[in-house]
Parts: sequence; structure tokens; C-alpha cells
Amino acid sequence: METVAPPKETSKPSKYNIFISHRLEDRSIASAASGALRLLSKGKLVPFVCGDMPGGTEWRDWIYESIEQADIMLFLYTDESHDWMWCFFEIGLFHDPKETKARPIICLKDPSIEALPSPLEKYQAYDATEEGIAKLLEDLLFKGEFTNQDRVNKEVFANDSYALAIQDFLNAFKQLKIESEYFVRRAVFNLEHVN
Repeated sequence: METVAPPKETSKPSKYNIFISHRLEDRSIASAASGALRLLSKGKLVPFVCGDMPGGTEWRDWIYESIEQADIMLFLYTDESHDWMWCFFEIGLFHDPKETKARPIICLKDPSIEALPSPLEKYQAYDATEEGIAKLLEDLLFKGEFTNQDRVNKEVFANDSYALAIQDFLNAFKQLKIESEYFVRRAVFNLEHVN
């Protein structure tokens, strides 16, 4: 009688590094994303966001090393009219065409933006709405869509912080919109003829 060896179990990493690509002006959103992912993943996701870079660090080296170590990239796309060249550079570093198994790129965009820019148009994006952020967290943390079916946190919905994390994301996006609109719209009062 021939014995058959059981299939080898593939070991899943204990942690996943996630690089958050964003513009400097969007650091509040990146910070909200980092905090939410760290909390809701119970430490299993390790966000790399430039706001966590220690003082005195050579920032380019930090970015190169963080992108090299990253398993996942989260790209925060907030406004079509801004210059995204540095973020596209980071995405290019992350997406090495020579790699046989591409690392996942997750795009979270402002809901007013119709489509992603051409370098990223092949990716499905999540809208920064309550439903879109909930879907992103479900896919990333519960379903394991970006972690080779490794369910990072099976109890994510039972976590009291889940709804708060979604609100933090939304508030960060809304705050950004208010700030940028503040400088776009202004009123001019002429007080020459007031007695």
C-alpha cells in the first residue's frame, strides 16, 4: 500500500507591510489610513507612511527601502488637478514588471473623480465614501483579497473601532476638500462708500 504525503501548507506571513503613497498635502488622510489599518488589523498590517519617518532620516532612502519591503501599496488619489509625478514614481518602483507575481496596488480615490489616471486605469478603485471605505476594509482585512486569501482579521466587523475608522477616513477626505475650497472661493467687500 502506497502512502501519499499530505500537501505542503504554505506558510503565511505573520505581518504584511503596506506602503501608503500620497501627496504631502494629503498627510492627514495617510495618517488616518495608517492608524485605522494598524488598529483594525490587530498589528498584522504594518503601514509605511512618511509621517512615521524618524527625524534626521534621508527620506529618499527611506522611501526606496519601504517600497522594497512593502507587500501592498495603498494609493490615495484626492484631486485630478494636482501634480502626481512623485506618487507615480513610487508606484513605478513598487510595480516591477520583471516580477512574476505582481504585488497588489489598492487605489482609494475622491468620489468626485471619474477615473484613475492612465498609468493606473487598469485597477479597480474604491471611492472614499462610507460604502467604498467599508468595502476596502472588508476586502483587505476580512476577505484577504490582497493578502493571498489570508484573512487578516476575521472579527473586523465586531471591533468597536470599525465604524470609527471609517468615519476617520471620511473626515480626513472631507477636511481636505474644505481646506482646498477655502482658498478657491473668496468674497470681496468694497467699503469705500460706507459712512
